[in-house]
Amino acid sequence: MHKVGLVRVVWALACSGLSANDAPMMHEPNVALPVAEEPGVDDPAADGSFAEPGHRLRPESDLTRACHGWPSRPVNRRNHAQLGVFLKEGEPAIDFTLRTPDSEPVHLAELLQTKPVLLLGGSYTCWVFQGKKDGMNDTAGKYRDDVHTVMVYTMEGHPSAPNPSIYFGKPKPREYSDRADATTWSQRAIHARDMEMSDDVQLVVDDLNGAESNPFWCSYGTCPNCSFLVAQDGTFAAVHEWHDRETMERSIDVLLGK
Repeated sequence: MHKVGLVRVVWALACSGLSANDAPMMHEPNVALPVAEEPGVDDPAADGSFAEPGHRLRPESDLTRACHGWPSRPVNRRNHAQLGVFLKEGEPAIDFTLRTPDSEPVHLAELLQTKPVLLLGGSYTCWVFQGKKDGMNDTAGKYRDDVHTVMVYTMEGHPSAPNPSIYFGKPKPREYSDRADATTWSQRAIHARDMEMSDDVQLVVDDLNGAESNPFWCSYGTCPNCSFLVAQDGTFAAVHEWHDRETMERSIDVLLGK
């Protein structure tokens, strides 16, 4: 019997509900069915041991920029962001190069050469971020030897009145609403210096330069306090629309095999 015929018989038995003992005797010489070989430990496709860190990253050219036209286009009820993340767990992250407040470049692909990366989005006027900041600093310290922690300063969550919030299209001042949204990168860098993140957190500033503006925020998620755990192959091990310390630390432990 050909292998195709054998497969049809097995399929028919499964659909009919008959057990193997109920099946009629098949007078067929011994046929060696193909056995899938288990990938060996030396196979780079099997365990990624020979894969270049970050090899699954999407290129920087895939970044979306200048969404909602800020700062040249004003924020209002017709032009504001819907809160959300745009990338999912298991998908490849998008490579980026952003600058620290001192204009030193930070390249995601280079960070992944040595450790996974925890990305935290936020701003000074986001009261939710401010409430979680100490926990973020603690997480960064807890995993300093195993994970790079990077805070990306993005659009202000609740700028001072009468400035409209990008998330509402109208003023929504809250605690920490003591500044307007930056219209230049230099202004945003000044705001970022006020964040008081620990030395275990690498602080970078989302770009703000006309058509090149907000590549991280526009590509990863228009959200005031999202977080992303990027494995060394360049894929997301965890994605949070709102950062949660407990579940993120569990994800880190799983990624590290702890």
